[in-house]
This record gives sequence, structure tokens and C-alpha cells, in this order.
Amino acid sequence: MMNATLEVRKAAAEDEALVRQPWMDLPRAQLTVEQRKQLAEYEKRAAEVSHSAVRAARRVLTQATDAQAVVRARRWRMSARSSGARSRRSARGSRWRWPT
Repeated sequence: MMNATLEVRKAAAEDEALVRQPWMDLPRAQLTVEQRKQLAEYEKRAAEVSHSAVRAARRVLTQATDAQAVVRARRWRMSARSSGARSRRSARGSRWRWPT
């Protein structure tokens, strides 16, 4: 998350170039050697794209979770201040004390 906006993946052009050809649905026995190589390359790139999409989704989820945690912490601090609750720190603010 940068500047309160979610990051957008810039490699959309790579995903568009990944198109499954109709001959790729044929059984491997009917494919030529060249077609088998192209099929193996296609499957490898498809796995990479899928893996990177999962990583991007996890990253976005983590960013959203982090943002929610920050908001919760700020709300908690504000509610503690507005309710007149006593601070957990001493008057000097240098030592932590058990709440009384």
C-alpha cells in the first residue's frame, strides 16, 4: 500500500500473451515434438502466472489486514484518551507500570 492506495500489478501485458491454443487440448501422443515443447513452455508460464497471482493476492490481503490493525490501534488510543482512562506510564513516561 502506497499513499493509501493498493498497488496495481503492471505486468498485465504478460497475462494477455498467454493464450491456450486449440491444439493443446489434443492427447500428447498426437502432438509433434515441437508442439510438445511449446505445450511444456505454456504450462510452465501458466504455473508462474498463477503463482504470481496468488502472491499478489496474499500481498493485497496482508496490506489490507495491516491497514485494519492500524485503524483499530488508533481507535483504541483515541477511545482511551477520550474516556479519561489513566495512562499506563508514569508521569515521567519512562517506566511502564502495572495498571491500577
